[in-house]
Amino acid sequence: GPDERGAAHAIYDDVGAGLAAGAIGEKDAVGRLEELRYRWRGDVLELKTLRKLGALYFGEKRWREGLQTLRIATQNFPNNDIARAAQDDMRHAFEKLFLKGAADKMPPIKALALFYDFIDLTPIGADGDEMIRRMANRLMAVDLLGPAETLLKYQVDKRLDGIARAQVATRLAMLDLLDHKAKAALAALRTTRIAGLPDNIGHARLLLE
Repeated sequence: GPDERGAAHAIYDDVGAGLAAGAIGEKDAVGRLEELRYRWRGDVLELKTLRKLGALYFGEKRWREGLQTLRIATQNFPNNDIARAAQDDMRHAFEKLFLKGAADKMPPIKALALFYDFIDLTPIGADGDEMIRRMANRLMAVDLLGPAETLLKYQVDKRLDGIARAQVATRLAMLDLLDHKAKAALAALRTTRIAGLPDNIGHARLLLE
């Protein structure tokens, strides 16, 4: 019929009902919602469509598409409760990828690119530091020392202070040495020098220097 709003809502509801009843598969649902997101825009229905589409992308392990879709939702509807829920969806997906191991199934460079593109989702505190450590370790394991150094330097420069900063800087200096960058290793150690370090960290830093 001529009622575009009614038709758009009917498509969205039909997809939801079909998924719930097992009458359509996720691939079919994605196709229909991708068409709907361009057919109807500018109100809460678009926001709901984007959030549902993001969830389906995640279900298909299409992580980048899911994160990009939800980012559009949060940017276009910044003050909406559904948009805030979409932001939470992004954070949970990022945690699943880089804290719970889903990104381990990706090629390291692809995982690193995804991490950098959505680095603003890295949580403050221990979980975020663990994500960065895991990513750096994975890069080290395949001899991608430069990208691993960049990640650890970001942690030292932007995220940490005190003993935690000195500890990560020690690891950064070790990587710099492995990558034949002695001056960078010395700089990492000397710019993070503080008193009262635990003996094992202080000894490691002395050996590296």
